Amino acid sequence: MRQRHIRFIAEIGIFSAVGLALDFFASLYSSFIWELGGSISLVLVPIVIMAFRWGLKGGLVTGFIIGTVQLLGNVKGVIEITQILLDYPLAFMSAGIAGIFAKKIATKEAEAKSFYMVLGIVLAGTLRFLFHFVSGVIFFAIYTPDGFDPVTWSIVYNGGYMVPTTVLTIIVVLIMQKQAPHLLAFESVETE
Repeated sequence: MRQRHIRFIAEIGIFSAVGLALDFFASLYSSFIWELGGSISLVLVPIVIMAFRWGLKGGLVTGFIIGTVQLLGNVKGVIEITQILLDYPLAFMSAGIAGIFAKKIATKEAEAKSFYMVLGIVLAGTLRFLFHFVSGVIFFAIYTPDGFDPVTWSIVYNGGYMVPTTVLTIIVVLIMQKQAPHLLAFESVETE
């Protein structure tokens, strides 16, 4: 039991660091495209891996850590406290919701595993998008270009990086399922 908790904490640290590194490298090119923040990145991959391995707790905690650390390194995009919460800790933490499918993924045949993985990733990407969308409508409306209303602009802007990010995450995780299934093997911090 104690070893399982230690492994859980260690994996949260490792996968959070991987997620931050992936998002950092994506931000190097994306600041030219998405000046107000956002990037096409593989940051969801470590979050959903933790969600599939450890369930909700693993995904939510990993996402929260990634979002919080990103916030600390990105103070220039901060408008007010509610926006901070929406765009960083809550948006990334919400991606951990993919963990609701962890037990189904662990007990299903390969085809069903793929279905639940894709479903979990789409849910994760959609929830993260919704937090960024709301933030865009409320706090970034002043940056809406002529010819757009804030709602449409927030959909276009945030969907422009969230849709490709979600699709890339699906591709990478499905490849991992085939090539390195042990990385997606379900663990549990609960007593058995």
